[in-house]
Amino acid sequence: MEIHYPDNMDTLFKNASVFEECYEPEFFRYRDAELTKLAINVHPVLLNAAPFHTLLQGLPGTGKTTTACIVLNHLNTKTNNCFPVYIDCKVEKTPTAILKAIITSITQSQLPVAGIPIYALCKKLGNLLSKRNKILVVCLDDINLLLNNKRVNDTISLLLRLHHEHPGIHVGIIVVVSDIDYEIEDAFDAITRSAFQPGKISFPPYTKDQITYILSERAKAALHPEVISNNLLQDIATAAFIDSDLRTGIHLIFPPTHNEVGGTTPRS
Repeated sequence: MEIHYPDNMDTLFKNASVFEECYEPEFFRYRDAELTKLAINVHPVLLNAAPFHTLLQGLPGTGKTTTACIVLNHLNTKTNNCFPVYIDCKVEKTPTAILKAIITSITQSQLPVAGIPIYALCKKLGNLLSKRNKILVVCLDDINLLLNNKRVNDTISLLLRLHHEHPGIHVGIIVVVSDIDYEIEDAFDAITRSAFQPGKISFPPYTKDQITYILSERAKAALHPEVISNNLLQDIATAAFIDSDLRTGIHLIFPPTHNEVGGTTPRS
């Protein structure tokens, strides 16, 4: 039986990828300062040195994920001496799952679902970085959504200790936290707290005008003309502003059941 898929003109959307988590807009508005700060922190990678660890913190829908993905994607095109990896901690919820996702991103091959002890995963990741002589720059998005502080501590600790058995390798960690009251230091034991002291970049909420402009640009890129009226767009922007969350507006245009996808690498 032949299956007929609708032509783009038969749907409301001309480019639904615009609403994906790590979508990189042609013009990333109102986050120049935050983008510059993160770029400065990872700049040592271009000099073949260890980047600075960084904490991106702010309310949901304030541009943290997009900022991280833009920088990771830029590193991917600017240099070949690093592995830039994006991990969604809403999907990868344990230290083991996170290590597997990092290795999968680097090797582009799936690991067995079970049966590999965590020390073997650390050894494999360390060997990959050492043999390929590359720096790991990993973004742990929504790390505060891991089930407990022990998982947060163990994840960071395992990554920081890789160089103990593999001297000379470098790991830079970007942690993204979408809870302004969450103190990540409270999750760490004394050893991890001493080793992991990230520079903090705060993301303030967007203003209503900023939300309206961003949503209008997204709608223009994603939807066919006249699909959504200016009045409706204003109402959606108002709802997003009340929530202090740009994603509220994005989800009202394109429901999250369709645009939330998992992944281990940034998507351009």
